[in-house]
Amino acid sequence: ARYYMKSRLGAEVKIVTPFTFNHYEHDMTPEDFVVCISQSGCSTNTIESLRLCRKLGVPAIGLTGNIHSDEVIDFGLGSEKLDFVTKGVVTLTAFLMLFALHAARAQNILSDEDVIADKKQMMACMDSYDALIAAYPAYFEANKQKLLSMERVYLIGAGANYGTVLEGAVKIGETVHILAVGYEIDESIHGPQIQLTPNYNLFFLDPGDETS
Repeated sequence: ARYYMKSRLGAEVKIVTPFTFNHYEHDMTPEDFVVCISQSGCSTNTIESLRLCRKLGVPAIGLTGNIHSDEVIDFGLGSEKLDFVTKGVVTLTAFLMLFALHAARAQNILSDEDVIADKKQMMACMDSYDALIAAYPAYFEANKQKLLSMERVYLIGAGANYGTVLEGAVKIGETVHILAVGYEIDESIHGPQIQLTPNYNLFFLDPGDETS
């Protein structure tokens, strides 16, 4: 969601992991808007981030419920029963994009027509999920031997899809229990490619822009 938020709000948007935020990168100013995110509301590192904001006197918004935040917002996910969570990133991305869209409208950066057009594109993306899921069994059968013999996987992307490949690598590791890593496309050819053999599997997520 980061690049979309930047373009719609006309403001810098930084993503910092809680550990790095807590120990290294919390040089905030009164002009900064801080959102601390925890899907369960129980992530100890995110709770520590909220405590740090309070200690530094910086207001913080907590996404999902936790008593340590100044404001608590439920981003509509609900609960998940699996050992690993699957809906959080997609739901959070949609929430943050909608936040940026409506915040931009509230500041008269965008018009009502812009909001309607952007929401239409978002819904088209969501509506495509069912078709993608329905098409997957045929893809799996056509590539069954390769997919079931995977031991090492590289996921390569750029732009917004760099975030996708990072999350994809986590999900493959959680579900298939094999080594999976995500790389930005140019960084993947500055060292990581040296270890490649025919036994590696590479998935490229095309952003469809100038880096295609």
